[in-house]
Amino acid sequence: AEARRCKNLMEDELAVIRELTQKGQFRTDRPLLSPPYGETERAANQAEVLGYDKLAGPEFISTLKKAAISKGLWVDIGMGDGQALADALVLPEFQDLRFAGIAPFSPDPVVAKWVEVEKVTGKRVKIRHETLADSAPKLKGKARVITDIYGALSYVSTFDRSLKQAINALEVNGDLFIALQRFMSGEKLYTRILDETGNMISLENYIKRIEGVELVWSGNTANRTRSFHIRRTGEKISVPKLKLEEMDWDRTPPERHYRIVN
Repeated sequence: AEARRCKNLMEDELAVIRELTQKGQFRTDRPLLSPPYGETERAANQAEVLGYDKLAGPEFISTLKKAAISKGLWVDIGMGDGQALADALVLPEFQDLRFAGIAPFSPDPVVAKWVEVEKVTGKRVKIRHETLADSAPKLKGKARVITDIYGALSYVSTFDRSLKQAINALEVNGDLFIALQRFMSGEKLYTRILDETGNMISLENYIKRIEGVELVWSGNTANRTRSFHIRRTGEKISVPKLKLEEMDWDRTPPERHYRIVN
């Protein structure tokens, strides 16, 4: 019954996200590297103009370079049209990195873009046109680096389950980089969690309760973004279970309220 309920929720959420994507309300071509300061009309800390190098946190690029040295796999969840992956493919320091992207419904230009990328680089990138839930069993323990920059973890109602799936896709000592949106004023995230006693706790404190991981870093990376760098440290992963109490789709991404349950 629980699996059926989650499946129905996922289908409902995908329908909403698909509609928003078609309306152009998501940026799907976010680059690997941010433009130089002052190159755009908007302020340099605006999430709309920043690349993965800023939004994923201070250790992302160095972690990606280390992964390339060991020929590790980088998986980008919610890759859009894969601009960040395409950028990395043509940079010498990432030539030995392996790539995969997850995008349930990419915009139309993605196919043409990747035909051209593969022609120029001679490298193939596995693009999975499916959800994280579908991809997770196939990726179990395989990824050296995973990114979720305003991806699935910003939109699903089953945040605990999806976070566990992402962590399980990492190899031990692999790194997960997440960027979530927060409110314009204050430090509150669109994703809010109450503990067992009804007190609000930070997402940092929630992550620290997860068995088998280390929170390496967290902080504000743009004017409306808080980012998290999580490292898998053990084979066994245990994520505190969350009960969804409220989800508001009038916001993009949705505002989600959870409570930890035993």
